[in-house]
Amino acid sequence: MARTKKRSLTTRLDSIERNVKKIQKEEYQIEKEEKSIEKKIGSLEKEENHIEKIVLKLFNLNVRRRHLLELLRASAGAFLGVGIGRGLIGLDNVARGLSWYRSRAYRVR
Repeated sequence: MARTKKRSLTTRLDSIERNVKKIQKEEYQIEKEEKSIEKKIGSLEKEENHIEKIVLKLFNLNVRRRHLLELLRASAGAFLGVGIGRGLIGLDNVARGLSWYRSRAYRVR
């Protein structure tokens, strides 16, 4: 009976050791993949920095990232201004159509 317990314990220990070795192999593979991914991320960051420095080259004209951002801000402001202006004109037309505006007490000339 003692021998069977020892055998069952040793077989269990052997299976645990095999499982631990499998896990260690998988961890090693994952670490290798992590290193390669980190290298790729590093190269992508370098490329991104290079692209940010010079976005577009036309002849001898360099358009940088900050120039593009300023252009985007200006165009967004222009569209916003046009939208607000149209909205105000529309509100003026709506106000003229209201009944209280038609009365003489509130009419502005």
